[in-house]
Amino acid sequence: MLLKIFYKDADYITLNISSPNTPGLRELQQKYNLEKLIKNIFLFKRKYSLDIPIFIKIDPDLTDKSLKDIADITLSSNIESVIISNTSIRRSKELKNKNFSEKGGISGKPILKISNEILKKFYIFTNGKIPLIGVGGVSSGKDAYEKIINGASLVQLYTSLVYNSPFIIKKIKEELAFLLKKNNYNSINS
Repeated sequence: MLLKIFYKDADYITLNISSPNTPGLRELQQKYNLEKLIKNIFLFKRKYSLDIPIFIKIDPDLTDKSLKDIADITLSSNIESVIISNTSIRRSKELKNKNFSEKGGISGKPILKISNEILKKFYIFTNGKIPLIGVGGVSSGKDAYEKIINGASLVQLYTSLVYNSPFIIKKIKEELAFLLKKNNYNSINS
């Protein structure tokens, strides 16, 4: 199992059960499959005395029932964090790209709203007891701020790095600091 190979070189391991580009992978988000996967992962960790946090990454296309099932499983297991969300297979009529109908996940701005909705619901379903990593459509301090007010403990980005380079991080931090100050917060924690 790859967990045994990589655990020494990682700060955490993410079970990405949400990529739309891998046939059948999203089926691991179904209640029975996820319970079985998590049980086997933690049995493996115990057997080999592996001390590494395990996160899961979910998709933004989940139904409320599936989301609630995952929240319940997460709360009753030793999952340390949930990353919300991966790319989406939903196609908005607002998309104007010539590649609109291609298969695969959509990332970036088109998923900001739906990933925030899933993030907020998951935060409510877990009563804020699980650290959540908000991802999907973050390309400004305002986007990061929205993730935080919807329940994210951390914010992750990828598409904006591709299109804007790592220099986008400085811009996001400056805008986020401005918004926090404007809204009378001393830090993200308060």
